Amino acid sequence: MTTVESTAPAVRTPFVLLLRVLAVLTMAAMLWQPTVAGLFTTGRVSYLTLHDIGAGVAALLVALDVVAAVLLRWPGRGSAALIPHAVAMLVLVGAQMALGFTHLLAVHLPLGVLLFGMALGFTARAFARRKP
Repeated sequence: MTTVESTAPAVRTPFVLLLRVLAVLTMAAMLWQPTVAGLFTTGRVSYLTLHDIGAGVAALLVALDVVAAVLLRWPGRGSAALIPHAVAMLVLVGAQMALGFTHLLAVHLPLGVLLFGMALGFTARAFARRKP
């Protein structure tokens, strides 16, 4: 059995750690949101307040993901591939918040699923053995 090693150089900067920590926190925030929204359906209004707070936290974390992706790339240390991914999540989180506040649940719920998938993919790419 032979082992294939990656030929891409590993990027070892504090920005890799920052990106990875933020990616995990973002994914956790994206998982938190449907959890507290589901608990809201039990009739406790306080869970809706937690869902609102969670939206702000998720938006902040995604904005920090964009900053971390740019810092990882600049000046030429890492791949630029994560930047559009993070920017797309930021735009969609803004849309998600607007849809939630206007109670358009028919779009809000599927978009939430998409955002969790994007956060999962972002985290997977941040932990890839090659340049993130």
